[in-house]
Amino acid sequence: MNQVIKYHDKYYGYYHGTPDQDWSTWNTNVAVSEDLIHWTKYSQNPILQENEIEWYLSNDGAQYRMYTMHRRYMFIF
Repeated sequence: MNQVIKYHDKYYGYYHGTPDQDWSTWNTNVAVSEDLIHWTKYSQNPILQENEIEWYLSNDGAQYRMYTMHRRYMFIF
C-alpha cells in the first residue's frame, strides 16, 4: 500500500494496481479496514484510472490535501 490514513475510526489504504502484466496501465485503488488486518476493496475501484502519478495525502489539521508528482514532469539534475 502506498499510504494508510485513519478517518472516523476506519483505516483507508491507497494503493496502485494494474490489470496488465506489463504494468502499462497504472490505477489507484482504495481498501478499508477497521483493524488493519482485514481489508475490503472499494467496489468502484479504481478511483483513478491510468493516472501514472505518485501522490501523498497530508492532513493540515482542517482537511486532507493531495500532493502529486508525475513522471513526465520529473527533473533530475
